[in-house]
Amino acid sequence: PGGATNVPAYYSWVSFFEKSDVGYGSAIATVLTLVVVALTVVFLRMQGRELGEER
Repeated sequence: PGGATNVPAYYSWVSFFEKSDVGYGSAIATVLTLVVVALTVVFLRMQGRELGEER
């Protein structure tokens, strides 16, 4: 209620398009993308070790 449960992707969209704060919205989207990529790399490395693959 009242914006108490906004997720980062939606907050980025609101900042970028509705508030016309392009720099802040872009920064949120960039950080969110980097977090997702980092978590993906960690997950894939853990999956590789679990399957017995060495890299």
